[in-house]
Amino acid sequence: MTADTFQQLSQTEQLWVAFKASTFLARRWQSGGSVNLYHLLAKGHELFIEVACADAPGCPIRWVRTHTTSQPLLDYADDVLLPEL
Repeated sequence: MTADTFQQLSQTEQLWVAFKASTFLARRWQSGGSVNLYHLLAKGHELFIEVACADAPGCPIRWVRTHTTSQPLLDYADDVLLPEL
């Protein structure tokens, strides 16, 4: 699936793709909620999907964003904890 195809989907369809067809990679916390990062590889196209949830009961969706490069991974690097050697 290309980024253009994904962006033409309704938000409900985008969420289905993120939750059911993609791989969860990471979560980061920000003011007012969290952002989950998913990875989708389909037909030679790589897509990173971010889903932001509000910090409220039921975790209402605030926005869905897509990236075609690994650039958003840098936003999650601060929360990575590696074991000491």
